[in-house]
Amino acid sequence: MQMIPTIDITPLREGDHPQRQQTVAAIPAAAQDIGFLSITGTGVAPETVEAVRNTVRAIFDVPENSKWEQAITRENYRGYIPMGFFTPNDGSGPPDKYEGYKLHHEVAADDPIRDACPLYGPNRWPAEVPEAREVILGYWAQLDGVFHLLLGALAEGLGAGPGGVPGTV
Repeated sequence: MQMIPTIDITPLREGDHPQRQQTVAAIPAAAQDIGFLSITGTGVAPETVEAVRNTVRAIFDVPENSKWEQAITRENYRGYIPMGFFTPNDGSGPPDKYEGYKLHHEVAADDPIRDACPLYGPNRWPAEVPEAREVILGYWAQLDGVFHLLLGALAEGLGAGPGGVPGTV
């Protein structure tokens, strides 16, 4: 049985790294051979990950009545998702045990997509956790950078060449 490979992507973050081409080749190979890969060397600091974890815990520790004020609606599918929300409407199944908080990348208020689809409404950030927006969106921005590195390496490894996918390195 083959194992999911762990690939250190540090060489992708350092353009002239001597192991860059080996790393670029390893990414499509893992995708083709196994279908999955695990990565290290993302450049995301452990302190950032811990700040996100603490922030998410704080969001779920907000008083119940405040969570309900931030609940998702038909008009804006972002915010608090209470337990039982996804239970079948006809009562045919047991209540779900899922509690969530739906957040997405933010879209400008004047972006036409907001009128076309409620999935693009504004995020609902709990007032009790004022750092939530900055911490979570900052983390996501760093992960977007990791995504672009991986996508660029995958494209390059498949023969598209460096920068073969717009917006990648």
